[in-house]
Amino acid sequence: MEGVAFDRISITNSGKGFEIRKDGTNQAWKIVTSDFSARAQRSKVDELLQKMQGLRVQQFVPDDPKADSDAYGLQPPEFQFAVANGTNLVAALQFGKGQTNDAKQVFSRKAGESAVVIVNREGLTPWPSLLDFRDPHLIGSTETPSRIEVHGSDNFSVVHETNDVWRVFPQNFVADIASVKDLLLVLSNMTIVQFVQDIAGRLGVTLSEKA
Repeated sequence: MEGVAFDRISITNSGKGFEIRKDGTNQAWKIVTSDFSARAQRSKVDELLQKMQGLRVQQFVPDDPKADSDAYGLQPPEFQFAVANGTNLVAALQFGKGQTNDAKQVFSRKAGESAVVIVNREGLTPWPSLLDFRDPHLIGSTETPSRIEVHGSDNFSVVHETNDVWRVFPQNFVADIASVKDLLLVLSNMTIVQFVQDIAGRLGVTLSEKA
């Protein structure tokens, strides 16, 4: 895949599919399903791409006109990985059953082709799923905000002005820069321990603050 342009990764694991799409604005990856979308952790996406790029054929399976895709676990495949550039499919790989004596040696083929090979899936055990790519940071990487709204026992705003000055409203006094930076650091380090529930327009999470 080196030198190949693509902005979408499609994954189907045990019949459940999702996409990882690259945002054209900030080049960040986003997980997309029919029900919701969420930030993807870039390091996990890069890791998957490296593992897929590193796959090598261990054995070429002799052509057998009597053999069908079911015999190899490729109809449907247990796991499918595809990359596309917009709506144009670049490549798709399908993976099926493991060998009796070594489950990490699995049947594989390129989608749309009949030739079957055996590859070693050790680096892809278990097959990646949607949760493997969820960004665990509550906020994620973002530029310095221009405004912070706080609602609690006190309701106020902290506004970023010119010359790196922060001002608190409605009281209209200059904020302590160190305290604002500490707040932003705490928020950026806040991580999700468990994704409780995903519903379109609503996300339930359990939070933890890094030491």
